[in-house]
Amino acid sequence: MAERSEGRVVRQLSRAAAVTALAGAVGGMALLAAETVAARTRRYASPDMQLAMRATVGPAKAPSLRLVLLGDSTALGVGVEQVADTVGGQLAALLAEGPGGRRVELSSVAVAGSHSSDLNIQVARALVGQRPDVAVILIGTNDAVRLARPTESADQLAAAVRRLRDAGAAVVVGTCPDLGSTRAFAQPLRQLLGWHG
Repeated sequence: MAERSEGRVVRQLSRAAAVTALAGAVGGMALLAAETVAARTRRYASPDMQLAMRATVGPAKAPSLRLVLLGDSTALGVGVEQVADTVGGQLAALLAEGPGGRRVELSSVAVAGSHSSDLNIQVARALVGQRPDVAVILIGTNDAVRLARPTESADQLAAAVRRLRDAGAAVVVGTCPDLGSTRAFAQPLRQLLGWHG
């Protein structure tokens, strides 16, 4: 009789554990869904269309270097008010002030909200006219946020790099920043996106 009683207690505890695990999983999924909805409906900085990403930095008589940025809002400079404060503006200033001093012709074909799959079009735009000497690609945030397959994103990025290299450009790639440190997303969504990024 004691064995039956113990068996019943074990079954009851097993059921209780299963129900608790199921409730935890459902609750966790509901929390992630609510955080996803909150993140998608939140207002973020919008691109300033008056911020033309075309600038020339450095001495007029110095040898020129054409620098083009491709990618998403990071490359575009969303959230800043002056070209000098963008990633491209900062890079252009460093190249202009560096050894030998150059005149850097800065431009951007980046588009806010872009994914790695959009790089094909951006590369085509970057290669129109005078070819870039240096191309900087900043991409990956939107791929991670939309949970794109990392292998597909990597393949699309690799194809863009190959096309730019074949055209004679040196290429620098900056992929997805650490989304686990951004305050735009609440935990545990932030941790999940940080891991996926």
